[in-house]
Amino acid sequence: MKKFIANISLTTIGIIFAAVGVSMTLKANVGVGSINAFSKTLSGISTIHVGTILILVNVACVFAQFALQRDTFHWRQWLQLGVSYLLGEIVNIMVYYVFSSIVLDTYIVRLMWFILGSIICSVTVALIIRLNLVVFPVEAMCHVIAEKYNLSFKRVRQVVDIAAIILVVVLVLIAQGEMTIREGTLLNVIIFPTMIQSTLTIMEKYNVFSTIQYKDC
Repeated sequence: MKKFIANISLTTIGIIFAAVGVSMTLKANVGVGSINAFSKTLSGISTIHVGTILILVNVACVFAQFALQRDTFHWRQWLQLGVSYLLGEIVNIMVYYVFSSIVLDTYIVRLMWFILGSIICSVTVALIIRLNLVVFPVEAMCHVIAEKYNLSFKRVRQVVDIAAIILVVVLVLIAQGEMTIREGTLLNVIIFPTMIQSTLTIMEKYNVFSTIQYKDC
């Protein structure tokens, strides 16, 4: 029980820091990853906060998993609802309150802010993966689709990214939304997987958190 409590505590801390990282990339305003880009563009043309849209997107991904799996849907997958809410609420707090008074007055400063946010986010995502208690909803949905239809996870994730980018372009053209697919989107593709893999490699090498990893019975 102590190990489980330690795991869920560290997972929660990881989610909070991941949300802070996401918020930093949003604040930098140099472009973000596909899902965050869609959420930010939709937020810009509506009265809904970007974190709230992220909650709705992630919750939809959880129920998509349930619809596809039914009897094989694991109880741990419901924890993604908590992840969705916590992530979105922290993003709202950081973007609209904590970071609202911060001025990033030059492009270089905004770029460095983005890179720092991306590093924070990717390292904490690696931590969450290492703890193995819960997965982020979008990735989990892609994994379920890949398994059900005998596709590669990479291909499904690429399709989701492309769909999100197309939606951003449609919102920009039809509703004059903000173009959030920019150089930061490309940087995210480079930094995110590299930092996650590097962090996981270090954790595995030194057995970091190996004693409190969640293991299926």
